[in-house]
Amino acid sequence: MQANNLVTLPEDIRLFESLEELNLSSNQFSSASTLVDPGLIFKAIGQIKKLKRLNLSRNKFTAFHAEALDRENEYVQLQELDFGYNLLAEQEAMWFVPQMKHINLVIITGNPMALQGKEAYAQLEANLQNTLSAVLINDEIQGERNYLKRVPQKKANFPYPNPIKLLSRERQKEIKGEYLNAEMMHQGVALPISDIKPDGNIESEIFPPELTREAQNKEVFTPPNHQ
Repeated sequence: MQANNLVTLPEDIRLFESLEELNLSSNQFSSASTLVDPGLIFKAIGQIKKLKRLNLSRNKFTAFHAEALDRENEYVQLQELDFGYNLLAEQEAMWFVPQMKHINLVIITGNPMALQGKEAYAQLEANLQNTLSAVLINDEIQGERNYLKRVPQKKANFPYPNPIKLLSRERQKEIKGEYLNAEMMHQGVALPISDIKPDGNIESEIFPPELTREAQNKEVFTPPNHQ
């Protein structure tokens, strides 16, 4: 599932009870997501009972989101965690990891915290070693660090930018039909199509250009079954 531009996961991913390795690297998962609570992503993954190896590298997480996690029942078999090349800035954001029962390898290479030097993650490393004899890996990296550059967030319209695009194709067709088949009546007379002026933003999202041009060429809009 790596490199698929994923921003969330299906809730039923927990049903893959025999899954032992999950690679979600190089996607678009983000702690700053406006589409999904990142805590729900970590919750869903943690419920995969037999998961032993998890790769979350090269995403945009600033923490291992453990707010809703149950230590006794989630991530109970995880042994290896690759959290490299994210946006982790503080070791406290990984507080849950040393509490995992079977973790023995954690990779933090390329995170802002890792680039600050060993003092920035010394306590995390000590907790892993003292509690579980686990190994913390922070390899030296070479070259540019473009993945650390934050992309400016665009202002979102409520609830999200271009909300119509989040709907299924079937629902989009229904909405188009509602606009085209609604009875726009004024004093018992069908309105000219030129007088039907839905909100400009909604119109641009719902109506393809060719459909809008075709409708504008009609002089009168006559609903079905209108006599």
